[in-house]
Amino acid sequence: MNDISNSTGQGSPGPGPAPDRQFDLMKRFVPYQFGSLWWGRDDLIHAAQPEFTEREDRIGHPLVSVKRDEMQDRMDIVPMLVGTSGTHLRNRIKTRCIQVLGLTADDPDHVCFFGSIVEPGLYEFDDLLDGVSRKEHAFRRPEKHGRRTSVVASERVPWHELRVMQPNHDKPRVSENERIALDDFCKEHGF
Repeated sequence: MNDISNSTGQGSPGPGPAPDRQFDLMKRFVPYQFGSLWWGRDDLIHAAQPEFTEREDRIGHPLVSVKRDEMQDRMDIVPMLVGTSGTHLRNRIKTRCIQVLGLTADDPDHVCFFGSIVEPGLYEFDDLLDGVSRKEHAFRRPEKHGRRTSVVASERVPWHELRVMQPNHDKPRVSENERIALDDFCKEHGF
């Protein structure tokens, strides 16, 4: 007869702690390692990097992971560099940054600059998990509809209203040339 009390710590010792399936799935299927691209809300980025300037007219910024090893547990962190369009960057700073092209399908020729803030921000497992977890109310009713028509919740809620961050679905990872530049940047700065 099986002793189900092993999971409660009573009875004979089991083979070890129960596996964390959510963590294992996250490690396996969610891009978090070196070169993966994400979007982060500005309030989260500012909390991780106080030198990042949070402004009311901006919602979020791109992030690129510089984590080289695998996550070991839920307490592990993922270091990420914040990206910017470079509108207010001096040319000498732009030349030291990693340039990543085409973060969105809407603007495939747009260049984003990573590394204007050299030190990466540290993002927790729960922040990344928030970006991929299924959310209730991810769709809402469209504002305009006919008087006697049934209204279905079909308008997608913007990611930043539901999540603190999310993977970049348009470009999940940097290109090979961008990865090489990112690697050189990290080695130059000691991380």
